Amino acid sequence: MQWRLLKQREVPGVDASTLALSPDDHFAACMTREQQMLQVIDLRSEAVWRINLPGKAEHFSFHPTADRLLVVWVQNGERIYGVANIHQGQVIALPKPRRGVSPSGTPFWWQDTKVLIVRGQDRLMFNLDTLEVDDAAEDEGWKALDPLIQQQIAREAAPSLMDKMKWQWEVKKIIRSSELPEIALQSNWPLTFSRCLVMSHPDLDCMKAFPSLEVKEDERLCSTRDGSVVLRSVSDVLHLYYFDIEPLPDMVWKISMPHAPEEGDNAKDVGRALEAGQLAALVYRPMINPLNQQVVGPVRSDVSAVLRFKEWKGKEATVYLWQLSSPIRQGDVIADVCSLSDELEADLLKLSTPHRWWTRMPATADSTLTLPKTLDRHEQAAVVRKREYEEKSARTAREEEERRKREAETAAISRMAAEKAAVEEAERKAAMEKAERESEVAPKLKELIVRFIQRHHQKSLESDVRGMVADYAGKVDYFTNGEVDQAWILRDEETYHNTHSIKEERILRDVTVRPTTKGDGYEVTYDLHVLAQNLVTFKVVDSVFAVRMIIAHTPEGLRIILQHSEKKP
Repeated sequence: MQWRLLKQREVPGVDASTLALSPDDHFAACMTREQQMLQVIDLRSEAVWRINLPGKAEHFSFHPTADRLLVVWVQNGERIYGVANIHQGQVIALPKPRRGVSPSGTPFWWQDTKVLIVRGQDRLMFNLDTLEVDDAAEDEGWKALDPLIQQQIAREAAPSLMDKMKWQWEVKKIIRSSELPEIALQSNWPLTFSRCLVMSHPDLDCMKAFPSLEVKEDERLCSTRDGSVVLRSVSDVLHLYYFDIEPLPDMVWKISMPHAPEEGDNAKDVGRALEAGQLAALVYRPMINPLNQQVVGPVRSDVSAVLRFKEWKGKEATVYLWQLSSPIRQGDVIADVCSLSDELEADLLKLSTPHRWWTRMPATADSTLTLPKTLDRHEQAAVVRKREYEEKSARTAREEEERRKREAETAAISRMAAEKAAVEEAERKAAMEKAERESEVAPKLKELIVRFIQRHHQKSLESDVRGMVADYAGKVDYFTNGEVDQAWILRDEETYHNTHSIKEERILRDVTVRPTTKGDGYEVTYDLHVLAQNLVTFKVVDSVFAVRMIIAHTPEGLRIILQHSEKKP
């Protein structure tokens, strides 16, 4: 609750999708938007270094001393690893690893000569002395680490909002404003929300929001490890927000209430919300009548804070600061008692007063009271939910016998209807299967297409990549990649065959061939068994895939215009 936004800075013309932070929180690196140029930003000054690269960069990772970066870029369709010197503005391309394959994944330069490569759940180790890429589990230094330390290192490969023992950066929804409690004689209370950066305490039930840092769903945020700088990418601009610490605000107050919680028409709802730790109120700026300079209520267009009730006995309640959006001032107005969940689902509770109740913020806080823990409030809510569940279960049990009687009367009719539907469904499926058999192409044409498919998979087994690519049309709906051309397929197949040893590619069942509904070729379906080994990780793929192709007649002969596949259980 002591964090405050000190200043902000913008770096335009960048592509922050490859953002990296140095281990000492001193530098940030990202690509420029329009050029093949690496930009290194000094977070503690206005200094910026630029380094030209031979290709479009995929990833960066700082050396542990932060004076160099490991850079991965793509040049002529190949992935290249290199080392860039920040102050000299030079980059050195490294030879390919000894096995001839530059591994994909997110690199993290965690030791002087070792780069961890994170690829999903896989962990590889790139040794910069030997240029060997091995499974990280085979590296002695990596094996000696505690698994929790390994997970922490792997997480740091991709910058994120950091968290510590006593603070945690998050993006959360907050209440920005509210409307009048009653609209058109109805019990209606519209609230306005926004998503913004929030500093919360991992244990204590409080958080500080920064409404000026409103965050959209698709925006990316990360922070330095000490939390003092938050980086936010919006379009081609990198926003830097700098934070420091200010004195702790007041947190807990005693306030006077108009009556006891068990009094009034809403007493049951108030009691339940209080017991569940969900009774809350909002803090607003005071609305002042210009005719007499008296405070007449709250200005609901700007919510300063949300208070939760810790206790309410008689006409005195203890409230604490749960969510702070802007500084609370003496004389602000507390109003709109409600039942509020952590998801900000709020039900307005009407107290027994002639007009909707509000009160002024106390001049002093109660320093003898402590903040509750988030877990304690969640446990309170769980107890209430459990009791309500048990009450509901009892009501349900009383109604169960009546339902059983009604169900018994209709059971026979339902079974008969189900049996009839099953017979009709079986007849429908049989008719469809018959129609499918009758719609298959002539035997000679099917035999021609089957031989074409068999030769195609034989080429794959023999690593005849160019022969395989020749079987495709100029444009192909290719797996999950959408429409691609032969050059794209050639690169994809070469990459796969360079990194895998294919042991078997065999058709398991009869191939089904029928004309397409559009009449632009023949739809072919079959099951394919594939047995291959990854030459980098040595993992073996032994799977069966359901293959669907569309093959068309062209002036050059039969050609594949669509190829999809799905791994079978």
